[in-house]
Amino acid sequence: MIIAYFYNLKLESIRIVWWNAIFFFISHYRSWIYAFSCCQGTENIIALKLTGLSKEHNFTSDEFSRLPSLRFLELEGGNLVGDFKNLLSSLRWLSWHCCPSELQAVNLCLWNLIVLKLFDSDIPENWNGWGPFLVNHDLKVIYLMRCHLSTTPNFSTCLNLKILVLDGHCPKSLQIGSSIRKLERLKHLEIIAAQVQPSRLSIGLHFNLFAMPSAICDLKCLSSLKLEGQCMQELHPSMGEMVGLTCLSLKGCHRLRKLPESIGKLRSLLLLNLLYTRIKELPDSIGDLKKLEEMNLGFTQMRELPNSIGGLKSLLILNLQRTKVMELPASIGYLKRLECLYMTGSKIKELPKAIGMLENLKVLESRNCKNLDGEIPSEIGRVSFLEVLDVSGSKVSRVPTTINQLSHLQELRFGDCHKLERLPELPASLKILCFGAGTALGTPGQTLSKGIGKSAKLEDWNITWPPQLWALSIYCDDPRSLTRLPSSLSLLELRDVQSPIKQPFFSNLRYLKHLSRLTLFRCWLEEIEFDQLENLHRLNVAESESLVRLSGLSNLGKLEELTVRSCSRLMEIQDLEELPSLKELLIRKCSSIKQLPDLSKLYKLRTLHLFNCESLQYLPDVPNTCHPYVHGCPMLGESSDDGSELCVRFTQTTRLEERKELKQLEAASSVSAPRLHRKGLLIYQNLEE
Repeated sequence: MIIAYFYNLKLESIRIVWWNAIFFFISHYRSWIYAFSCCQGTENIIALKLTGLSKEHNFTSDEFSRLPSLRFLELEGGNLVGDFKNLLSSLRWLSWHCCPSELQAVNLCLWNLIVLKLFDSDIPENWNGWGPFLVNHDLKVIYLMRCHLSTTPNFSTCLNLKILVLDGHCPKSLQIGSSIRKLERLKHLEIIAAQVQPSRLSIGLHFNLFAMPSAICDLKCLSSLKLEGQCMQELHPSMGEMVGLTCLSLKGCHRLRKLPESIGKLRSLLLLNLLYTRIKELPDSIGDLKKLEEMNLGFTQMRELPNSIGGLKSLLILNLQRTKVMELPASIGYLKRLECLYMTGSKIKELPKAIGMLENLKVLESRNCKNLDGEIPSEIGRVSFLEVLDVSGSKVSRVPTTINQLSHLQELRFGDCHKLERLPELPASLKILCFGAGTALGTPGQTLSKGIGKSAKLEDWNITWPPQLWALSIYCDDPRSLTRLPSSLSLLELRDVQSPIKQPFFSNLRYLKHLSRLTLFRCWLEEIEFDQLENLHRLNVAESESLVRLSGLSNLGKLEELTVRSCSRLMEIQDLEELPSLKELLIRKCSSIKQLPDLSKLYKLRTLHLFNCESLQYLPDVPNTCHPYVHGCPMLGESSDDGSELCVRFTQTTRLEERKELKQLEAASSVSAPRLHRKGLLIYQNLEE
């Protein structure tokens, strides 16, 4: 297979473009080994990818001598052996997974190398590969991922480097060498630690080594700096001198508690990411970042925002998720360009009236803010471009009538707002609505006391549904009260249902001709019985711990996807074999279900997922075109003695070789013979097979 290969890297004014390169891709490396051994090299090969090599495999200089035009080389495993003098002189791009800790090649010099990428390798401090790989003064990109580096290489020979990425190293081992300050033309620097639990990063003798190296602050041309997952407690004060910086990400620096006052000197900064740090406060100089467009303070220890935040005239996105911020300063109203304000899970107590000054705000998300109480200010009606308003899981008790003025509002969520008793007339632009069935909509058609209102049916209220409404999510004790749903619905989600759902209810939904997706979430019922929903394509039943039986599925003739998860008492799914349109079936964490019916006549079924169904005894018959994936089902025998997973696949062919392999697998695995003997069944001990 021959495909055109283009590499286009744009960073500021940097462009590295190779045109008209032909990437000759061979998925199985044995054919190339054969070509090398038979002296079938060709001058026309420009790019070569060889994967699946063992560490012991050697490529000789003689083999590569037959590839004089090679510019792109990607290897996985193997080693280079022999005299490589004047070889690979045209190579521009080298990507090597699992490269050797000691290179066997001599006289190797990649004079024209532009991009070097090394992955998943044990590279010692004095690795003999640095010399031949870093010899080109015009090397532009170095990407080292999970290479177990103890120190950075000597960069003295590649002073024109533009991009340096050190990803996946241990946050307590990597030392930044002083030669990094010589990279005066470096534009992009990433030093990203491997994922390590913060509790495991104990303060030791070497902890102070993880302060931000001053050498990095000498990189005056740097425009993007990502120091993520590091152990540093503070940034170097001279950081403010990096005036060309447009992106600063300190994500996951769990010990970082403050920013220097000099941060305000980064006047070109567009992005500031402090996600998962321990920052408690921002310096007043933060307001000097006039060009800042995005600030992420999510999951920090932030308790309050300084008034100077109003100086962020260009801010588009502000993330305060899971912070301890209890109130927004009045200066928040000066963020005239702000489009997205995320406060999910924060300690915010109220929305200030200044929220009405955010004339360009499109998304206001305050989901699961347990302290958010009282009224949404009437000034919300001035935020004319608002598209999404989500205060689900809060204690909001009143929504102003001015919400009807939001002509661009498309998504409105008040789910699990138990104090909310009434929603006013809603804007006609609304497409997605989530609320509790105890919340009244519109104006009452009859005089109802406050107590009666909680159990009143929707038909008792004069409701004018938004004409474009296509998705409705309702927290509803009794679905029988839902008798006047909008006919435009395409998606319906019912949550926390406690009264029985039987055919009369679904009969009332027949007029929903556009309903294609139904979700039943946390329904406290023993049985759910479906009636004819002629256009339903997707059904999701989740976290219904009391559910024992699903019935009436034969009435869902157009159902294509069925998902049942976290229903621990579910024992039976009736009529499952009578879903002729079913394409995908997922059953997850249903520990009581013991068997499934014969699915072999569901000819459109393509995927079957069975996860953590501990009592499931037999794998059902399925069409040859279906691919079952099984995990955490011990009675199916999909786990071997050593704990490795087995992936079950069906194939359309039953060649003799496959039958032999089947018998070998049967003998080697813990799966019993009756479960294996099905047409074309293959079981592999590697999920990535």
